[in-house]
Amino acid sequence: CVPSHAGGDRYQVECGLGSQHVVGLVENSCSCRNWDLTGIPCMHALVVIHLKDEFLETYVQTWYTKKTRLDIYSNFIRLVKGPKQWVSFSNMLPILPPTLKRSPGRHIKVRRKEPDEPQATERLSKRGVDIRCSKCKKNRL
Repeated sequence: CVPSHAGGDRYQVECGLGSQHVVGLVENSCSCRNWDLTGIPCMHALVVIHLKDEFLETYVQTWYTKKTRLDIYSNFIRLVKGPKQWVSFSNMLPILPPTLKRSPGRHIKVRRKEPDEPQATERLSKRGVDIRCSKCKKNRL
């Protein structure tokens, strides 16, 4: 890869034919987006950092540093005794599951079939059945 200064803190890095990337050292970004996504400088940024003769560690995100990891894991986890050593309370009522309540809305009346069960059901036709009005009991046309 061949870096060339493009003004300010921007550099253009050419890697092979037709592969050009813009590296911004102040923004910690590269046009290949690897540095932006991982927080670790990509190979294009490494070429520019090496050209400027600077330390690589200054361009790695802070969450990768040893100090940050030590701060994260500085709080210790308290150990828990085994179930046989737990204190039992005799005056406590047993914990029961919650009561089942019907959820609001329209409930299904036919069970849902499994995928391997036949889904088709035969429906009866209404051909030849007299349809009557529910109020006056006369035949409808």
